[in-house]
Amino acid sequence: VKADITKISLGLILTKLFVRLSN
Repeated sequence: VKADITKISLGLILTKLFVRLSN
């Protein structure tokens, strides 16, 4: 379960960074 949470958190951080770079 912890692994899933970490994966989701990492995904959200990556998406945030991607949005910042794209914008």
